[in-house]
Formats: sequence, C-alpha cells, structure tokens
Amino acid sequence: MPLMAERLYPISFVQLQGGDLSRLASREPHDGRAAWEYVDESEAEGHHGGRPRLRLVLNPHGRRLLAGVHRSWGAHLELGTHLIIDHFLQDADWVEEVLEVLARAGARVFCVGVDCSLAELERRESGRGDGELEGRPIGLARRSDELCHSHGLAYQVRVSTDRQSTTESVESVVRALQQAGLFSSQDI
Repeated sequence: MPLMAERLYPISFVQLQGGDLSRLASREPHDGRAAWEYVDESEAEGHHGGRPRLRLVLNPHGRRLLAGVHRSWGAHLELGTHLIIDHFLQDADWVEEVLEVLARAGARVFCVGVDCSLAELERRESGRGDGELEGRPIGLARRSDELCHSHGLAYQVRVSTDRQSTTESVESVVRALQQAGLFSSQDI
C-alpha cells in the first residue's frame, strides 16, 4: 500500500519490520485507524487450508483510495491512454468495480491469469523481508492464492510464473493478443 502514509500502517506490519510503533495512528491492532489490517482466516473455507492464512482487509478510507485508483484507470482510458493493469483482484467487489470502470470507458479488456504454485508463492513470501514495503507476514500468500482466481473472471490466456520464464510468459501473452487481433508487430 505505497499510497498510504506510514502513520496509517497497521501495528502488525510495523512490528514485523521492527519499526517505531509510536508514530502510528493506531494504538492497538484492529482499532480501525490503520489503512489496512491482516486478518487471520485460517478457519475459512479454501482449497489449501492450513495455518496461517491471512487476508488483507482495508478500512473504509483505504477502500475509498483503492476505488479512486480504479476510477483513475477509466479516466486515463477515456483520454486515450493505453494501459496494462497489474492488479491483485482479492475481493469480488474489486473485480466488479474494475470491470464496470473499464466498460464505462469503452476499453477492450484482455484478461491474463497469472498462476503460481503455493510452494513457490510461500517461498517468495518468506524472502520478502527487506524492512520496507515488501515485508509481509507469512500466510498472506496462502490465503491470497485461494481468493484471487475465485471470482469467475474469464481469462483470455493464463501464465504460470513458477513453470514459465518471464520471456515465455510474455511470449504466451503476445501470441494470445495476436490471435485475438489486438496486437501486431507494427504495434511495437
């Protein structure tokens, strides 16, 4: 959440990084002052199960900021800007909102599903402890993997970042765009 002031980071996030808790708006976890929180959903249904399974939950201000980001994409599209949007669609209402914004803007939408094995997601997650924005608690990848492809979104192509190199993934997307008549070598 790089658009959030550091004082709105949740206590759990700052503790994880060994940061100064005295500068935060929150005085205790889940007091509603942090822009987002990590909520334990280890008991929720999902295809992985296990512990920990954490979910990112935005407070109303954080959710409003996200809605503004979504709407800004529509404004750019209406101005004729071509966009590639890289977005983790955790919640069904996020999917609906983004698709509505894109439809209102008259955008041609080409959805790419990005997959990765849980083992690799967790390996990457455990390696993100740089003390900056990437420090995340273990369990977020496990729950996020259950959520992000659960909203019935139709993908025109899927790539797997643990089985394909970046080059292979890009080539798959370009081929699918070409087959759909949305991209040609003249577009480069």
